[in-house]
Amino acid sequence: MSGSTAPVPETLEGLRRQNSAYRTLCASLEAMQATQTEQGRKYQEAVATLDSEREANACLTRENDALVDALRKLRVTAVLLLNHGEACAINHYGDDYQGVMPGWLVDCRKDVLDATLTLERHGAFANPTENPRQWTAQKEPTP
Repeated sequence: MSGSTAPVPETLEGLRRQNSAYRTLCASLEAMQATQTEQGRKYQEAVATLDSEREANACLTRENDALVDALRKLRVTAVLLLNHGEACAINHYGDDYQGVMPGWLVDCRKDVLDATLTLERHGAFANPTENPRQWTAQKEPTP
C-alpha cells in the first residue's frame, strides 16, 4: 500500500469528530432558525395589530369629527331659538325681564353656554371669530 502515510483508524476517528462537530453545529443553527421564525411571526402579528388599530383610530376620528360638526350645527340652532325666546320674553315682560325670566330660558342659556365651552375645549372652532361668545345680546348667566 503506497499512498497515504496516515494510519486508517486515525483518519476515521478524525472524520467521526468532524461529523459530530457538524451535527452539533447544525442542531444549533436549526434552533436559531426556529427562534427567528417564531420571532418573525410575532412581529407580523404586531404589525397586523398595529395596522388594525390605526384603521380603528381613523374610523373613530372620522366619527368624532362628524359628531363635533353635528354639535356645532345644533348649537347654532339652539342659539337662534334662545335669542328668539329671549326676544319674546323681553316683548312680554319689558326691558326689566331679568327678574322674571322663565326658568326654561335660563336653563337653555346655561346649556348653550356649557355646549359652547365644551366645543371650545375640543377645538371645534377653527376660527376665533366663529365663536365670539357674545351669542346673545344679554349677559352670560352666572352659575
